[in-house]
Amino acid sequence: MDDKAFYYISKELSADDDLLRADSIDDAKQQIEEMLIEHWKDEIEYLEDRLKEFQEISRKIKVTRCEGEGQGSCKRCIDKGTWNQMWMSSLYKIEGLEGCYCAKCVDEIMKEMK
Repeated sequence: MDDKAFYYISKELSADDDLLRADSIDDAKQQIEEMLIEHWKDEIEYLEDRLKEFQEISRKIKVTRCEGEGQGSCKRCIDKGTWNQMWMSSLYKIEGLEGCYCAKCVDEIMKEMK
């Protein structure tokens, strides 16, 4: 083996943690591919766990459409200083909280409640 060195940089692999020695470029490619597969398996497992947690939380918290005709505003958007007005059928009530909320704010609140 000669003294040539090649550097591969990616957001998935860290040069500090993933040092490899290879006899050829093909050998190095194979090792990198294996490390990337392992990285993404770990990433998928993490995301699947987060999804399960989120599903458990959403089962415990009751979210329903607001009732009424006409237009209303999202309480959280107003509290943030964002003016908004939408049809009441597009707003939601969250059990335990006052007011109605837009879909975006419902998602944010659900994440915060985790």
